[in-house]
Amino acid sequence: MDFRPPRLIVDWDSVEVHHGAHLVSQEAFFSCCFAMLLGGLRGKVCQDHDVGYFIKHFFVLWSLISNAADYATRFNDDDMWHTILWGGYGLGLVATLMFVNDSAGFHGAVACTELWMALAWLRVAVALPRCRTFAACFGCSLVATATLVAWSGIVSSGGLLGGPSTTLLGDFAPPLVNAAASVAVAYGIPRRADIPMNIDYHVPKFAGIGSLVLGQLVGAAGAAPRPGVGPAAPLTFYSSALFAVLLLVSFKLLFSDCDTTLTDNHAIRRSRRAALTWLLACQPLRSLCVALCAAGVSVLLSVENNGSASSSNSPSSSSKKASSSSTPPASGQEAADFGARLFCYAAAGVFFVALLTERQHQPEEPFRAVPSLRRLRDAWFGALALAAAACAALPSVLGAEAPLILVVATMGVSTACIGLVKKSALLKERKPVGASGQQGEEEDAKKKN
Repeated sequence: MDFRPPRLIVDWDSVEVHHGAHLVSQEAFFSCCFAMLLGGLRGKVCQDHDVGYFIKHFFVLWSLISNAADYATRFNDDDMWHTILWGGYGLGLVATLMFVNDSAGFHGAVACTELWMALAWLRVAVALPRCRTFAACFGCSLVATATLVAWSGIVSSGGLLGGPSTTLLGDFAPPLVNAAASVAVAYGIPRRADIPMNIDYHVPKFAGIGSLVLGQLVGAAGAAPRPGVGPAAPLTFYSSALFAVLLLVSFKLLFSDCDTTLTDNHAIRRSRRAALTWLLACQPLRSLCVALCAAGVSVLLSVENNGSASSSNSPSSSSKKASSSSTPPASGQEAADFGARLFCYAAAGVFFVALLTERQHQPEEPFRAVPSLRRLRDAWFGALALAAAACAALPSVLGAEAPLILVVATMGVSTACIGLVKKSALLKERKPVGASGQQGEEEDAKKKN
């Protein structure tokens, strides 16, 4: 393995060609680090009910993953330089995991990781004139982001004078600057200076991240009963855990098995607006809502496990209570109300994001040509919208005492079944096209003979 100069994987003249995913072995490790970071944040929000802290840190972590994907989809390679690059990036993620509950350390780890990735972008800008404008834009945005994050960390630790606005700016700088750079590059530079995404990388990359985030529901559903005495409400606790697994399966079906999108119809190929919406909105919001939904399940199961007189605890060790948060313990009813709202609103977000994602893709020809298939597609979209609205209304309509996990899981399975019926009908409509094409080829061959 040697050092190679930077190379561009895909350009506009070869965007229709299959280029492979270019996924390196370290990327599975990075995705696991992201999942572990989400698990730590989930445990914290279950203890202190600070959803704002979770959302703020989630988008910072997502910006690290997203920017690395923006680089890898265009310039990744199997050489010594990229082995060192991704090794340093992995160290940055580990440091971020180490200091996820320490403000100064967290900001420092994020700033160093951003600067490390900026070095890779600027190297491309220097070595490849074709990519200079594009790579310089992203590289400079990362330098600016790292500066704001580091300044925010210093302010939050008391090293410099500053107010809450300074800290808030640094906290939200990574996702905002990264999104602004993507939009600016897409609409602000000429096409000859822009560089397309490698769809063969982005789709499996974010599908893998989505699967790992779904694992948060596994951790939530697998909460251990109280040792020795068992859960305070055994029937409710174990049935809720079972329905949480059913909800996990329904989410998996919605995002994977119900998807029939062909490469040529994908949002990345459809238009800039659809590609940016899919990349900057659908993907992070999907992971955020699933993670928050898992946190809501954890809180509800904790209340059922410990009884109404106990506070909502993390699914991890209870010894972390005093050190991780200064928030007073919540009563069982307060925790149940919080868990109900968090779970239902997050589940509503999951259904809405599923609908938004599907709307970004270009409809296939059978949907336009076959009325019954189009009605099935509209029915699935309507079911997703109805499920999102119903979940948002559940806390006020039914309350925390209702079996909310059962209700949402039932809606998820029902919606997924409609999606599977739509998929089956579409696949049947695709087959005659292929069969007729094959028959035509056979007839042409006979005429030639």
